[in-house]
Amino acid sequence: MKKTNKKFNSTCCDIQGALFLPDQIQQAFLGKNKRQSIDDYKILPGLTLKEECSRAFRIAQASWDRFKDTLTRTDLSEADRLSRTKEWGRIFFNSVLGYTIQSQTIIECDERQYPVAFLVSNLPVTVVSAPAGLDDARPELTVIGGSQSKKSAFTLVQDLLNADTRYKWGFAFNGTAVRLVRDAMSLTRPGYLEFNLQEILANDDYAEFLHLWMALHASRAELIDGNTAWDLWIKEGEEAGQPAREALRGSITEALLTFGQGFIAHPENEALRKALSVALFPPKTIRMSSYVSCIDSFLSSVLKNGI
Repeated sequence: MKKTNKKFNSTCCDIQGALFLPDQIQQAFLGKNKRQSIDDYKILPGLTLKEECSRAFRIAQASWDRFKDTLTRTDLSEADRLSRTKEWGRIFFNSVLGYTIQSQTIIECDERQYPVAFLVSNLPVTVVSAPAGLDDARPELTVIGGSQSKKSAFTLVQDLLNADTRYKWGFAFNGTAVRLVRDAMSLTRPGYLEFNLQEILANDDYAEFLHLWMALHASRAELIDGNTAWDLWIKEGEEAGQPAREALRGSITEALLTFGQGFIAHPENEALRKALSVALFPPKTIRMSSYVSCIDSFLSSVLKNGI
């Protein structure tokens, strides 16, 4: 039995890090976010959004049926397996999601060469051959001019997005899963939106495919006034969560102040009190406002980066 993601109502989607708020993605699944009208999805005249999504689902199903034996065949070389995975990826991004495929295998930035499979509407895509995972390091994904260490499909596209200001969003793909990645808002905690293609297509799960299509369609990547739809969703989530963050800021500040005061007042911390009041800081320089300012800076970093 498939397990529903506890963050929102989906069995085949996963959010990690601070990329999107679960509530915001749930709204996207329902078509209630910004830029989710039928015109925003560039639906051809005479078709409804449901009809267009049903057409894309049939294409995805037929293409998956041709690809899926790649996962189990033992007669395929690694090169053949990778080639079949890339071909399935091109169909998925172009015919299913509506992206324009751009043939490019190397992106150069700061005297480094990043190996990619192709670009989709100017978003880099890294591909590994199924059944390798998106977090599995692969020798073919080594950055030339870098540390020469092997990269996974995810770390490669993340490193590229962080390094090259021409690209803000990208994908990692292995045939069984697709992962949307943005240039890092947090350097210590990975953030991404991932869909399990194998679960969706092997089980003919149209409802979950609709979630994927609504969230990843090519129109989501279109830049309007400098923002993609994904950028707007992130901003909406930040604005919606501001009252809760402010309440959390006050609670944590109070807790830290209480902890700090209690620690300094402890009977066994006489040496610390003397060091703080005499050796390290003259009494006149100790100000509670300075302490609160340090806490506030710390909290701002935590609330912004999710670390």
